[in-house]
Amino acid sequence: VYLAPYTRASAATDNGDLLSKSTVEIARLIANRDVSAVDVVKACYDRIDAVNPQINAVVATCRERALAEATEADAMLAAGRSM
Repeated sequence: VYLAPYTRASAATDNGDLLSKSTVEIARLIANRDVSAVDVVKACYDRIDAVNPQINAVVATCRERALAEATEADAMLAAGRSM
């Protein structure tokens, strides 16, 4: 599956900056193709991996499913289809 490049991704994917945004802002970044859904999922899991050992708040994850669904969402967006 070919996905068109995300031209402004470097500014939008800094995990600290990205994760400080609201879900509405993140959805807008994805829709504008400033960041991919896969990048958002990876940023969330990076944060979980960094923080959860100290706080033990997340007991189960669906990492593979989340990444697969994000990949599908990015492909749909690249094809011009709505999610």
